[in-house]
Formats: sequence, structure tokens, C-alpha cells
Amino acid sequence: MTSAFDPNLVFLLYDNTLPGDTLTNGNTTVPGGDSTVSGNTGGNSSLSGNQIPQITDTLGASLTGTAAADIMRGNIGRDSLYGGGGGDTIFGDDGEDLIDGEAGNDYINGNQGRDSILGSDGDDTLFGGRGADTLEGGNGKDLLSGNNDNDLLTGGDDNNNTLYGGAGDDCLVGGNKDDFLSGDRGQDILVGGDGKDTFFISVNSGSGNPALADIILDYNQNDDVILLPNDLTFSKLKFETDSLNGVNGLLIRTDDRDNPTYLAFIPGFTGNLTSGNFKSLPQ
Repeated sequence: MTSAFDPNLVFLLYDNTLPGDTLTNGNTTVPGGDSTVSGNTGGNSSLSGNQIPQITDTLGASLTGTAAADIMRGNIGRDSLYGGGGGDTIFGDDGEDLIDGEAGNDYINGNQGRDSILGSDGDDTLFGGRGADTLEGGNGKDLLSGNNDNDLLTGGDDNNNTLYGGAGDDCLVGGNKDDFLSGDRGQDILVGGDGKDTFFISVNSGSGNPALADIILDYNQNDDVILLPNDLTFSKLKFETDSLNGVNGLLIRTDDRDNPTYLAFIPGFTGNLTSGNFKSLPQ
């Protein structure tokens, strides 16, 4: 049994403007007289927006790395940081930053502010930090973590991705392969995409209010798995057919009679779940 996935449900059930900017490859011109600084051509380089002449806190820097493994750091302003080739380490610092790791296995941390982060090619590790961030893995086997606030995380289509929402009401979108999605705290929307996906739910991701449960939009009973923490087993779950914002589906909650925790809602799902649809973390 597959839930009846409708992309419009994302906006119906998640009544909020998704954070972040549209990410595109290539350099982007940031207004305000920003500078572009390239690293050296040999060995590793360390680039810092705070060290660039005539860059103020309100303007931001535009930095371009090299084919080597660069270390880059923005400043307080709205920075545009491009890693180039190599396994780069990039920190956005404060401000609303646009960061593209480009080729290579990159580590990127947006830090403060409402950041837009693209891993591009390679097996990348992306952290949004504080602020409502947009993270896109691109090609490769990527790990994405939104951390705080309401984040949008999108994995690539050519490999298995791991997505952690962290605190806040997040939207996690997998790709065409076998992805792992964990919304964690807040009311999260989980979209696995094609492939055999794993959706991790726990009491941290649940609430005493069924309207605040995580939403699994495209659950496929034949392929996907719902993962439980080691202190929660299938025997402790209850299932209810209910409606959320006018959409019928299946609610998954704990079996506590007086104080249940609503863990997840699967819109459009009309089948029955069994223990074979769940796995538990090892003790």
C-alpha cells in the first residue's frame, strides 16, 4: 500500500513559506560592490572574508576557492562562497549566505543566518546552523543537517542520502535512492522519493497534539521502513484513521491511554501496518 502523494499537500499541511533561496551553479553577483577573491594555485588555501580590504559587515564577500582543498570563512554580511575543486571546508559565519561547495567532498557550515547551501558534486556534509536554511546535497552520498529553525533539506538523486531536520518545523526531501530521513523535534514533513527509504520517528518528533505529528507524504509499504528508537517497540504503538487539515490518513501514536504521543501521520494511507513495516534501533 502506498500513500496518495500529492505535492500540493506540502503547502496544504505545512502552511508556511519554505525557507532559503533558489540554488544554482556558478557565481552569483551580490549587490553592494562585493569583491571576488581567489585562493592560490598550489597547495591548500585559507580564505576569510574578514581579511578582505574594503569589505564591511553590511556588504559581505564573494569568495572563490581553488582546485585544492580550501578553507573559507565568510564575514557578518551576506556572503557568496564557492569552493571550487577539492574537499573544501567552508563556514558562512553570520548573515544570509549563499554557499556552493562545487566539486569535491566538502564540509559546509552555514553558521548563523538564513543560509542557502549547495553541496554539488562529491560526498558532502552540510550543516545549516542557526536560522531557517535551505540545504541541497547535489550529486554524491550526502549528509544534511538543518540544526535549528525551519529548514528545507533536499538530497540528490544519484546516491543514498542522510537527512536530519533538527529542531524546528522542517521539510526533508530524499532522492531516487535509499535515503534516511529523521525530522527530530517539531512538526516535520518527510518525503522519501523513490527507492527504499527509512523514516525515523521518536517521542522527540511527536507531540500530544495529533496536528503536530510528523507527516510522511509518500510512504510505500512494500519498500519503505519506519525506524523506532530502542525504547519504543511495535507493540507499544496504536494506529488511528483520522483527518488532518481535511486530509484523511493514518495516525501513528504511542499506546499511552492518558497521555499518548502522536508520532506520525501518513496522508492518504488506507492499509494496515504490521511489525514487518517497522524496525527498532539496536539496544
